[in-house]
Amino acid sequence: LGEMDPINMLFECLIVQKEFESGLKRMADLEACNPTMVLPVDIVVKKGVCHIGCNRFDEAEAEIQPLYSESFENTADLHFDIAEAYREAAVRNKDMGLIKKALGMYDALQAVESFNQPGLWLCQAKCYHEMSAHEQGEERKRLVDLAVAAYERVRVKVPGNPVACNALGDLYLEKGERGMQIELRLADAGKKRREKSFKDPKPKKQKDGKEKVPKEKDAEGKPKKAKEAGEGSRERKERLKREAQQRREAAIRAYSILHERAKLKYEMSEYADFLALSKPLMPCPDTVPKRRAKTRGATEEGGRPNQQSLLTGVAGG
Repeated sequence: LGEMDPINMLFECLIVQKEFESGLKRMADLEACNPTMVLPVDIVVKKGVCHIGCNRFDEAEAEIQPLYSESFENTADLHFDIAEAYREAAVRNKDMGLIKKALGMYDALQAVESFNQPGLWLCQAKCYHEMSAHEQGEERKRLVDLAVAAYERVRVKVPGNPVACNALGDLYLEKGERGMQIELRLADAGKKRREKSFKDPKPKKQKDGKEKVPKEKDAEGKPKKAKEAGEGSRERKERLKREAQQRREAAIRAYSILHERAKLKYEMSEYADFLALSKPLMPCPDTVPKRRAKTRGATEEGGRPNQQSLLTGVAGG
């Protein structure tokens, strides 16, 4: 591109910001400066992407025709940009024809070794996922299976990918494979497992010079103070301690997964789902320690800080 590099980068920024109309206006100004100038294919494709963003698909196809005369392997990135533009337009307009067109372009890009990577597979999975939402019966099941296979391919190559894991959780739930959904959550790749192995309780040491007096046994040979289930007081305490620890770790994992899904929904601008997911993460008055009332303001009955005192404390901090 040479001296056209800054112009090309400008159009890339406008496309990222979804300012398609502004991009077309600037393109018209550029062409008006020199009507005989032949624009590089990179900038021509940017113009076509802007037309797709404005739902002008016929104009877009007319603009990108010079691309098809170039080497496919050398311009694979431009074909990918067009496929992405068609996929976003398909989701925006709920147009199955556009998403099939994008999927066909993604499939063709698999022949290019440098593009046959998780990023491309993720785009294919999104296409299958979106197409399944518009189908019923056996065709829907087929598309769901294709989406799961593509998302799993991404997850194997990039463990813990939030987009793939979030989508797989929804798809496994739809397929009724709750076991796979739980396995997906427990994998939690990319993070250290919080699970700890519990050691057997150490035997209580006897003091030197003192012999342990054997407990009296009943007719069945059991200690008279033993529980009906054969569980002593010490064993029961250890068991309850282990169960409480397991519940805490399960809660931590559940809230971690909930936090990741809420974060993903926010990044995808799906604010209704974000609010629904983040509600359990919000603090409530019952979870505020009572000691805060002594330092942050008045308390209600029972020693619980009232809402006004908490708000005052937060504002002061």
